[in-house]
Amino acid sequence: MPPAKPDIHLWADAEELSKASAEKFVRRVGEAVRAPGVCTVALSGGSTPKNLYTLIAGENEASFRAQVPWDKIHFVWGDERHVPPDHPESNYHMVHEAMMAQLPLPAANVHRIQTENPDARKAADEYEQDLRTFFRLAPTQLPRFDVVLLGMGPDGHTASLFPDRVPVRCG
Repeated sequence: MPPAKPDIHLWADAEELSKASAEKFVRRVGEAVRAPGVCTVALSGGSTPKNLYTLIAGENEASFRAQVPWDKIHFVWGDERHVPPDHPESNYHMVHEAMMAQLPLPAANVHRIQTENPDARKAADEYEQDLRTFFRLAPTQLPRFDVVLLGMGPDGHTASLFPDRVPVRCG
């Protein structure tokens, strides 16, 4: 099979990028909910997706918020820092403040890493078990997400993968 050709889009600024991303988010969530009845969304921290989160949770005449079946979405985190959930550096904290606090989300639909646990390994293991249970995964299976939101840091990193560092395999 030949390699897929990239589908590259350019926007004039962060506002246009956020609006286009919100439109695509609404469309993809709708498609996912129609098929299996739920949608799984992997979230990212950072400033890039923050604008998107604020936009889709906002209430105005052309609200994206009203177009989304929030009770049918399950949110997980693609990366997180080992800081308490109310810490300014916490990705959960940023997403909660920018989006989740404004939405009618069932608590059971938010699968966050319990970073208040002082044992990072135990928090990671518990998070893995939560995801394995939710996705009903066999030991060798990996979850499949309907939507994966990623940002990009000023140094080009995404999902805590940095361009100048060799990834470390955990587990």
